[in-house]
Amino acid sequence: MFVYANKAAKKLFGIPRDQIVGRSYINPPWKATIPVGKPLSRNDHPFARVIEERKPVFDIEQAIEKPDGSRIIVSINASPYVADSGTALGVVLTISDITKYGEAEQRLKESRDYAESIIETIREPLMVLDADLRVVTANHSFYETFKVTEEETKGHLIYELGNRQWDIPHISSIVGVAFIVWLIILSISMIRKREQLTQEKQ
Repeated sequence: MFVYANKAAKKLFGIPRDQIVGRSYINPPWKATIPVGKPLSRNDHPFARVIEERKPVFDIEQAIEKPDGSRIIVSINASPYVADSGTALGVVLTISDITKYGEAEQRLKESRDYAESIIETIREPLMVLDADLRVVTANHSFYETFKVTEEETKGHLIYELGNRQWDIPHISSIVGVAFIVWLIILSISMIRKREQLTQEKQ
């Protein structure tokens, strides 16, 4: 059971300390789930994990529904509380409200998904590179045109793709490299389409 809760706990959960202390950890005065709303698994229970594994656990994320119906995302660190004799006396929990970080991460994911959906609507082969010329994403047309898979492409440097056909001298020093790469992709794909049309006519 909870044997102590400080003022910060009262503020975080919106519950008087005397309503927290004395309650069982498995039956707290709030509803806890994982951030996406599903029930907690064993690995999501820091108290149980510390008791069982006898070592600290860190950054366990939970969604907390407070009595007033509001919802927050918290990150929990937990460590064994041990007497000088080595006897386990309990578990110390530190809980941080990371709701704003979670919301920002969700917005970022939604923006990324939206951008990738737009990329997929482009008919010409297209890939997106980061500042290090590593492939962030590519559309279906790119994979089809160059006969490569997503696993062979995403996360790889442009120089490493395929049979190193993109290993162009000094490409990293070209101003507007993303535009230049797009032109190269477009040119190669057009050449391949012409070759296919010529073969079909023959």
